[in-house]
Amino acid sequence: MITIIRSAFGVFFLLIATVVLADPNPFPIERPPVIPPIPTVPTIGFAQSEGNANESLGQASVTIVLSQPTSNQVSVFYRVSGSASGESDYSLQNGVIAFAPGLASKTLTFPIKDDKAVEGDETLTITLSDPQNAMLGQSNYTLTIHDNDKPATP
Repeated sequence: MITIIRSAFGVFFLLIATVVLADPNPFPIERPPVIPPIPTVPTIGFAQSEGNANESLGQASVTIVLSQPTSNQVSVFYRVSGSASGESDYSLQNGVIAFAPGLASKTLTFPIKDDKAVEGDETLTITLSDPQNAMLGQSNYTLTIHDNDKPATP
């Protein structure tokens, strides 16, 4: 309701008007349902795809990372292959790496054997597979083991 009082030539006029606003859409506006966020699954993989180690170093390390810490335990299988021999060049068996809740990285350290064979550089490939509570990211790591043995001179 709007009330206006005006004066003209000493006479007061009272004007009253009523304004009604009608909703042009007679249907109520529905709000979309609130959808809770989908929990994100972390990605697990190697921090790097390749590395180098001298045979005389005695050990090598590789880091496996999660894209984010999680409240669940995460695990992944790994398999060892390559031109280097597990009997004479390194000591590492196929296995499982497990992350406790809250951890975001683990380092796998293993011995490299300093043999006396002149064999040139060799490679060791570690392949991740079958992750639990994570998706697989960078799944291959190749370590080049540099031979330190020289051929005998005549």
